[in-house]
Amino acid sequence: MRYPVLALVFHLTISAAFAAQSEGRWLAEFFGSTHTGGTYSVPTTRSVPVDHLNEGADHIEALGAGVLKLWLNSVPRENYPNFTGLPALAFPVAGRNTAYPTMASLLAHPFYREAIERPAFRTISFVATEFSRVTWRDGLSAVEEAAVVAEFREATEYLLRTYATRGKTFILQNWEGDNLLNLDLFPDQATWPAMADGMAAYFKARQRGVAEGRAAAGAGSSSQVWNAIEINYNWGGSRAGDIPVPEEWTVLNRVVRDGYRDHGLLADLYSWSNWSSKIPGQEWRLLTGIDYMRARVPTAGPFGANAIFLGEFGAYENSFYSSGLSHHSPTSDATFTSVNLAQFHHAWRAGLRHAIFWQLYANGLQAGVDFSWANPVEKTQQELVGTWLIRPPAPPLYPNDTYTTLHARFAGLMDCWSTEDNLSDFSLVHAQAGGWAGSSTPQTWAPGVLRRLYRSSAATPASLTYRVEGDLVDWSIAAFLYNGTSGARLRGYTSHDGTTWSEPFAFSVVYTNAPDPALPAWTR
Repeated sequence: MRYPVLALVFHLTISAAFAAQSEGRWLAEFFGSTHTGGTYSVPTTRSVPVDHLNEGADHIEALGAGVLKLWLNSVPRENYPNFTGLPALAFPVAGRNTAYPTMASLLAHPFYREAIERPAFRTISFVATEFSRVTWRDGLSAVEEAAVVAEFREATEYLLRTYATRGKTFILQNWEGDNLLNLDLFPDQATWPAMADGMAAYFKARQRGVAEGRAAAGAGSSSQVWNAIEINYNWGGSRAGDIPVPEEWTVLNRVVRDGYRDHGLLADLYSWSNWSSKIPGQEWRLLTGIDYMRARVPTAGPFGANAIFLGEFGAYENSFYSSGLSHHSPTSDATFTSVNLAQFHHAWRAGLRHAIFWQLYANGLQAGVDFSWANPVEKTQQELVGTWLIRPPAPPLYPNDTYTTLHARFAGLMDCWSTEDNLSDFSLVHAQAGGWAGSSTPQTWAPGVLRRLYRSSAATPASLTYRVEGDLVDWSIAAFLYNGTSGARLRGYTSHDGTTWSEPFAFSVVYTNAPDPALPAWTR
């Protein structure tokens, strides 16, 4: 007889200044926000006007986030427009034959240095593009490969040496690989293999440059630099018709999975720019997408099976506007908050390394709206799509900037401690009762789960008790059930003193699916 297998990967989130758990992390180390391409300004209180890059860093630091995501390429003026009108606060021209000819040289600019040096940001992810701008789509020549390797080596070594005593983690990643490959724009599919192979060669060159930079800097730095490949087409999380290329021609399948098998392409980390779970009621697509991604990402890198993070997640508040409105309302604010918080919770429940929100200021323009980075004029809500934590004005009803409720909810979670018990042993458990049996045999129907527990007897209840300090904010269990076994057999209790217990409650089911189509009897 089979019993329900409970992958009791308990997730406990506690609001507390002190945490009793021996393992875990602050949510501030997990969460971050992107800041790039803002189309308006919300100046912070400083004695002098700030540059746009550090204006955003001010707000993200005030939010309490420990992860900052910035753009690093040869057009910094477009990434961080100069809304002050003061020439001293504008980025200089960058690129070859300028004072800032490489990524490393731009990282040394005072604007970047001020943001990087902030102690609040333990992890900084850069969407990095070499200034030499190679054309990998027709294959990567030896000269082009050398140029990519050299720039990533220089940037890596610069970061490790400059911040050798700061204990920071830097991620150098591409932006949305599928939107770079864009195979759907090339109707002759006979050209697709060469383009995919060219991208694989390009990603290998980036990885080689980071590895050589680490070797050149030596082992003396307390900081780290990692290379990441970002995908955005994820068949496991998508809705029908969302992806314009066949499944096997997504970057995740053709470049990441097959590139490892055929070309030895192996990155340190893998990012998913996820826009598949932005619709109310479909936030669970983030989890199915992670399952799909884990089944295809190589595990031979430095982080093994734990090499995935969420490089982007978010939603469009304007898609929740009430009929006839072109600005936010309490209704759109509430829906926007709910959708994004659900995605955030799923991300840490899935055991990802980071989840980075898109973004601080909205950059997306409504149809027919123009924006000039050379002469920027601040936009209003009516001109933008609503991917923001802080909104611009929407005159006449909202004459000033407004903070989303989501901003406040994220801020309130940053001092929470999250613990994941993967049940490799019982070190995090306060007490156990009944008969438990365990298995660490990998199963395709339990992706990403290293160890599972199940009751050793159907007639004997079994329990685990955890003790925490502080208020319990969230409690999640991943349960794998066979042949439709009711999830109602799971019960939870809470107690303030360990003696008097609450009435039993059934866990709310987030979603149920069969992770392995070949074994549909097993559902999560």
